[in-house]
Amino acid sequence: MAGVLTLAAGLAGAQTLGVNHYGFTAGDPQMLQQLSPSPVPVRMTFYWHNVAVTPDYYDPQVAAATQAGVPILGILGYSSLNESSMPVDFDFTEISPFNISWDTKEGPLPWGADGGALGTAKYLWNVKLEDGETYPRVVAVTPTAAGGFIHGGVQFQVPAGRSVVLWAKVGFAQGADPKSRANFSITYLKGSNFPVLASIQKDRDGTLANLSADISKLAGTSVELFFNVDSVPGNPVTRAVWQAAGILVDGVPLSMSQEIGQDLQAVINYPPKDANAFAAYAANLASRYPQIEAWEVWNEPNTSFFWRPAAGVEAYTNLLEKTYLAVKGANPRAKVILGGLSPGNTSSIADSIAAAAFLSAIYQAGGGASFDAVAYHAYGTGPLDDWLADALLGIRYVMDRNGDIGKPVWITEMGCYTEGPGSVTEAWQAEYLGHARTVLSQIPYIERVYWYTLRDASDSADPEASYGLFHADGTPKPAVKVFSSALNYTLN
Repeated sequence: MAGVLTLAAGLAGAQTLGVNHYGFTAGDPQMLQQLSPSPVPVRMTFYWHNVAVTPDYYDPQVAAATQAGVPILGILGYSSLNESSMPVDFDFTEISPFNISWDTKEGPLPWGADGGALGTAKYLWNVKLEDGETYPRVVAVTPTAAGGFIHGGVQFQVPAGRSVVLWAKVGFAQGADPKSRANFSITYLKGSNFPVLASIQKDRDGTLANLSADISKLAGTSVELFFNVDSVPGNPVTRAVWQAAGILVDGVPLSMSQEIGQDLQAVINYPPKDANAFAAYAANLASRYPQIEAWEVWNEPNTSFFWRPAAGVEAYTNLLEKTYLAVKGANPRAKVILGGLSPGNTSSIADSIAAAAFLSAIYQAGGGASFDAVAYHAYGTGPLDDWLADALLGIRYVMDRNGDIGKPVWITEMGCYTEGPGSVTEAWQAEYLGHARTVLSQIPYIERVYWYTLRDASDSADPEASYGLFHADGTPKPAVKVFSSALNYTLN
C-alpha cells in the first residue's frame, strides 16, 4: 500500500505500523503526523447502535480520515440490547465483572483471582454443580481460611411503589471438598451496619439452595447489596458458587435493559443473536464506506469476556462465514480479518481458548475460506522474548497445516498502560515498543502491527485507558519518538 510506513529491512512482505483509536476527528491527523509525515493506519470500532440509530454517526469520522489519507481497519461490533444475545432477565451474576467489587478481610480481590492468598472470585463456564446439572455460567467464590470471607458489593436502585423480591441459588461445584460448608448471605449497607436480607448455611449435599428476601421496604432507594460467602470454623470451603441471583418486581423478573440503562459495556460482550442480521449490518457498512480497506469480525471471540457466556467456535465460525460473504458482496476489494484473537493462555484471561487452538477449531469447522488474514492480540507476561515469537509460531503452524501458507497475520493490538496498578513507566513503554518492533521485523508473515492506542482515554478509570502514545490532552509520551524515528523506517 503506497504512502505507509514500511521497514527498510528486506522482508518477504512489507510491514505496516498502525494505531488503535476510539474514533476519528478532524484534529487527529495532526497527532498522527507527529508519528509520521506519511499516513498511519487506524483501527477503530463500528458499533451497531450508532449505525442503526444515527446512520451518519461515522460519516464525518470516515470523511476526515479519508481526506487525510488515513487507511482504516474497522472492527465490526454490536452494542444494541435488542440485537445482542444478552439475556432479557436481570441477573447479578451475569454482569459481575462490570459492576461488582469483591473484597476480603485483607482488602480488594481482583476479579478473576484464582486461589492464592486472598481467595477466588471468577466465572466458571459450562460447569457441573453438585446437583449433577451443567450450567453455562456460575460465579465461583472461595474464601481462604485466613481471609474468612468474600463479599461482592453492587449498587442497586430498588423500584419504587412495587413488590420487590430478591432471590438467589447457591451451592458447590463438583470437585469441591465433600466436607465443604459455607455461610451464604445477602446483606446491604445501612449506615455502618450490614443488615441481613437472606442467609443460609449449606453443606455440599448434592442440591442447590434457594435464598429469598422481600425487599419492598427498601423500594425507591438506592442500596448497596453484598453477596457474601463466609467460612464456617472448622470446615473447608472449596468451589462455592452463586449459580444465579436476580430480582422479581411484582412477580416478574426485572429486565436487564432497565438495570443497565444506557451503559452498553455489558452488551458488547455478547455475540449477536442473529448472525444474518449482523452480516447485513456488515454489508451496509462495507457498501457505505468503500474506502475502508478491511473489516475485522468481532474482538477476541476466543474469550468468555467478549463472547459470553462462553467462547463458541461453531457460532463464531458461522458469523465469520456469513460476514465474509456479505462484506465481499458489498465491496469485493475489502479484506475480511478474522477477529483479533486473545492469547487465551495467560492467568489474566480466565476461561478462554488459546489462540492457536481456537484457530485450529475454526479450520475444522470449515471457516478457513472466510478470512484474508488472522488477527492476533500480542499481550503476554514476562520478558517479550520469552513468549511473543513462540505465540506467533503456534498460529503460523496452524495456518500452514491447513494450507493457508500465503495468508498473513495482523497484530491488531499490542501495548502496555502507564497509569494505575500494574502499569509501567512511560520510558519503559517506549523501550517495549522499540523492542517489540525489532522482534516483529524479523517475522516475514506479519503484515500489520497496530499499537493500542493512539491516545489515552479521558473519561475512564480503567487502567486500559492509558495505553496511548499520547496523553489524553494530546501531549506526546516518549513512545511517540520511538514510533516515528527510532525504528529505521522509510517511506514508500
